[in-house]
Amino acid sequence: MQEDYEPILERQIHHLINYAQGLMHIGQRDIAWLRVSKQAVEKGFKLSDIGTILHAKLHQDFGRIFDKMQIKLYTEEDKVKEIVEKAKAVYGTRDARIEGMTDETTDIYYSCTLCQSFAPSHVCVISPERTGLCGSYNWMDCKAAYEISPTGPNQPVPKGETIDTKLGQWKGVNEFVVKASRGKIDHYNFYSLVNDPMTTCGCCECIAAILPLCNGIMTVNREYMEATRGRSPPPCS
Repeated sequence: MQEDYEPILERQIHHLINYAQGLMHIGQRDIAWLRVSKQAVEKGFKLSDIGTILHAKLHQDFGRIFDKMQIKLYTEEDKVKEIVEKAKAVYGTRDARIEGMTDETTDIYYSCTLCQSFAPSHVCVISPERTGLCGSYNWMDCKAAYEISPTGPNQPVPKGETIDTKLGQWKGVNEFVVKASRGKIDHYNFYSLVNDPMTTCGCCECIAAILPLCNGIMTVNREYMEATRGRSPPPCS
């Protein structure tokens, strides 16, 4: 299987696990959370069921791009830490592929609506300089995903006419967002925290907030569990 297709299969884990009643998968890459309800356990859910779900569905949906698949679940902390470090190196390699591209020199962006299973009006539009909020897909990943599944959640979005260069708003993007959000969202800006920023769901890697007293911006990563300087609770408490 082509390496370019690996991020696409990895991101399917999110919505395939969420198909199962009593399971909730949030986040991506090395900051994913998996919640299992007491009701699911009472009905007989086992960790091995995760492997069964992923093996069956990935073969069913993407079997044409690979021959065989093996699912391994690791629970030993030392082994998990070792694998996470290997994964981070792969993520770095993927991110480096797109560093030379810019939003200005690209006429086609890509959508991602995978999170609409629990955030129905949320629509990511991914550009070379703006990944998906979960951090899973960059522009090149979406391009590969569209090649695999032309009717899937990653659709090409022509920028069209520029409405605001500074805030990052384009007519073609707005038209797509209206359609993909079923009329709930009619526009947003790529480059603003204050003026109509892009929508989000529960999978974001970081949360950014404006600190008016110091005229600054505070960014808190998903794993941070302490009170922030703004005295707000952690982002995912």
